[in-house]
Amino acid sequence: MRGFRTILLVLMLVVIGAIAALPASAALVAEVEEVGIDGCTLTVAGTSYLDTTYLIEVYTSESSPTLVGSAIFTGVGAFQEDFDLEPPFDDGVDGFDVILYSLFKDEFSPIDYDFVSGVPTVDDCDGSSAGAPEIFDPGDARINRQPYATFTVVCFASTIVVYPIDLVTGEAGIPIETQEPDGLPSDDLPIGFGSGIQVFQLPSGEILVIGAPGSDGKIYSIIFDGCPATYVDAFMTFPDGTRVMTEHDEL
Repeated sequence: MRGFRTILLVLMLVVIGAIAALPASAALVAEVEEVGIDGCTLTVAGTSYLDTTYLIEVYTSESSPTLVGSAIFTGVGAFQEDFDLEPPFDDGVDGFDVILYSLFKDEFSPIDYDFVSGVPTVDDCDGSSAGAPEIFDPGDARINRQPYATFTVVCFASTIVVYPIDLVTGEAGIPIETQEPDGLPSDDLPIGFGSGIQVFQLPSGEILVIGAPGSDGKIYSIIFDGCPATYVDAFMTFPDGTRVMTEHDEL
């Protein structure tokens, strides 16, 4: 499959053509300015010029690419995101593809692409990233870092932003708007809903986020102490109604 590389090239040509048609002042939304690998950390840095939501995805550069990690951020100015690389990688991997998206008309659209060559080995990690970590760390600002999460929560100061996650592609969907909690409710207070995800403020002041049921009937949910968060409790509810706490993370 020239697959991924070919699709990326065609996609970027389309994007470049669309951008070229815009007025000069609106053409540049954001750009990746530097991509580098230090040990087992891949760093993506650049500048965003439009106050919107952005998504970075990193893939292995090979015939059948694998998603290495993704990061979501918002706002204008310089940005930098670090991604943990976990060798060993397949022999066909010769580097990593980086795609930058921006949220436009309720969809993430690719706006820039970069490639970095070089593939770290287990020895390059000095034990820092080799093997499976105790806590899955996707390398971005989400507060719930479970690999089986069906949504991700990001705190922007006191604002709660929830993104649905496609477990097949690992891609983030359209963010769900939440209301700013005002005082403590006497009962569970709905403050956000979308894509089958429900967000509540509890009488304790904590925030409960309940995901949509999976194909196996299981429901993933979390409780945290609001934004900025200091802890997150993750739960899994099974089809028979049994609810089990799967993780407690101190942030």
